[in-house]
Amino acid sequence: MLEAGEYAVSIRSDSHTVIDERTFTLSADKDYSGSGRSSDQAAPVNRFDYMEGSHPTLSRKDGFANYDAATAAPGEDEFELSKDRQNAIQEISVVKYDPADYDNPDDVMPTTGAKGSLTLADLAGKGYDDANWEKLLNQLSIEDMTTLINTGGWQTAAIESVGKVAPPTVTAPPACPTMSPALTAPSSPLKCSWPRPGAKRWRRRSAIPWARSSPTPTTMAGTAPP
Repeated sequence: MLEAGEYAVSIRSDSHTVIDERTFTLSADKDYSGSGRSSDQAAPVNRFDYMEGSHPTLSRKDGFANYDAATAAPGEDEFELSKDRQNAIQEISVVKYDPADYDNPDDVMPTTGAKGSLTLADLAGKGYDDANWEKLLNQLSIEDMTTLINTGGWQTAAIESVGKVAPPTVTAPPACPTMSPALTAPSSPLKCSWPRPGAKRWRRRSAIPWARSSPTPTTMAGTAPP
């Protein structure tokens, strides 16, 4: 739903600094809930109805008229999920996930564990459609792929079959406070909203305790001072 009114679309260097901006006016409400937009493959629907609690949500309507109700302590009955909500959550729970439901008889098992001499470094700068990517992937074993997925939260594991090393790269948003107690500022807001001088000072300060806490020489991508 787009309500009638004037809209501004801007490009910014951070959350506060506008580089360029365009405005447009919508003369009437646009409701896409029925058939969707012309570019949509399906009409939009709310798939999170089961997440709605029984407690009222604070609303701006009438100057936050429901403030008292929305900030009141929850009732005893609100501490337990209803049976309908429990069932809805269980239906999408990974506990009930069965990969066989998604099997396609026409699928072809990819090659794994193939002998080869290609390394990840050999494909540095190569295009997406380079034929050697397929050969490189064929060298990965099921265990290799499992390792990449299971340990790929804030870094990527070493994979010997393709000559891949394990750099201590911790640039994911949750990485800084998780990987080192000394780094407490979230990196995602830092990159998106901090003025550059302030972000640079934080990077310099955080790089020193990170280096001191590391038992081996490392490089923290995006954090070490220039």
